[in-house]
Amino acid sequence: MYTKSIAEIFHLFINFPMKIRILYSVKNIYKHMFPVKFNIVHGNWASWSGYGSCSKTCGGGSQSRSRTCTNPAPLYGGNSCSGSGTSSQSCNTHNCPSKELFKCSSFNNARSFENPIY
Repeated sequence: MYTKSIAEIFHLFINFPMKIRILYSVKNIYKHMFPVKFNIVHGNWASWSGYGSCSKTCGGGSQSRSRTCTNPAPLYGGNSCSGSGTSSQSCNTHNCPSKELFKCSSFNNARSFENPIY
């Protein structure tokens, strides 16, 4: 990038018509005298977190994980990360135990504690 010297900027400033001179602010002069270049940084995803706990113990639940757009984060007009920052999967898809297993009637034939077997 071509950087103008102070003399060149002063010469341009003096030779501008009055209306343009007023509009050509000190900020613009400063910007030409001391140009600063910022390299655009596009965002990139960080690693996925681990999956959280399952929402159910049986019968099909779900669990999720997340990631952030911080490896690196977008800077100076760079693009944000594309895609989703969250993901989910099914878990504990096995059937729940039958309620029949927990009925007392299935234990009716068991020996009572009154006559223990030694």
